[in-house]
Amino acid sequence: CLDELGVSPEEAVMVGDSAADTGAARAAGVYAIVVPDGYTGEAPEALGADRVVGSIAEVPAAFPIPAVVNNAA
Repeated sequence: CLDELGVSPEEAVMVGDSAADTGAARAAGVYAIVVPDGYTGEAPEALGADRVVGSIAEVPAAFPIPAVVNNAA
């Protein structure tokens, strides 16, 4: 999917709410942000994301992601 968009993993981010989402982000090599709206009942901090935000409304404030900033320099 990233290839079709012409985007590298370092330029992408996955926003999710479960271990499956974090796992998909890891498998794709992209930065993972977790929101606590999941259906699993697991603590967001236990999902292994790069960043946890308090709500989906906080996702825009999570940018720029560090990998993109570091690669742009």
